[in-house]
Amino acid sequence: MKLDGACKLEEESQGLQASPPLDPSNLYRTRLEPKSWFSKLFGPSFRDPPGGRWPEIMGTIHSRLAEERSVFFKACVELIKLTPDARIQCDAMGPSVDAAITVFQLMLCREFLAARRYIQPANFDKFVEMFYGVSHRYGPEVSRSGHCTSRYERDDRGNELLLFYGDVATYITGKKAPLLEAMWLMENTSKRLACITCAAVASAFGDPQSVSEMVKKIQTRSE
Repeated sequence: MKLDGACKLEEESQGLQASPPLDPSNLYRTRLEPKSWFSKLFGPSFRDPPGGRWPEIMGTIHSRLAEERSVFFKACVELIKLTPDARIQCDAMGPSVDAAITVFQLMLCREFLAARRYIQPANFDKFVEMFYGVSHRYGPEVSRSGHCTSRYERDDRGNELLLFYGDVATYITGKKAPLLEAMWLMENTSKRLACITCAAVASAFGDPQSVSEMVKKIQTRSE
């Protein structure tokens, strides 16, 4: 998946016509108004910070992603309740779906880090490996060689987006191939999830311009 301006995800889902004829009432938006950390940036703006600052930066990002996972999952449950013949098998976020959401968030983080060049190419792989390596301190432990990571990153055709939402919808509904529900969730949450994730990275690196850009994209969708 190629991330253009962090939010090309929405363009990939706008053409989908399988959405139920119900208004989702912007459930994800109402459950997550702009957070105070958007304006309370972490430190001064910088590029390629010294290795001694990495743990603090990573902790800032991970803690914000962890908070967002539960908000995102709850919104997905409420959205699926709006679908025809809605069936909810599990409305509590367990380890498997928590891991799937975490992996998808980290994939977005990695792409945004590369696009904004917060870390120089020579140090990029080392930073990413360490970033994945400390994930267990804030939620499920994931690795770049794990099942979900390999599943979502196996090609660059955008299939990982549908795979991810299919996994979330399957967990919630118990259905083996909940295409309708997956497309419904993707249409109503993908842009915000991407923007919130990228804003978490930008704020940790002290990049107010990018944070403002992400917030504006969220607000544009809400209008």
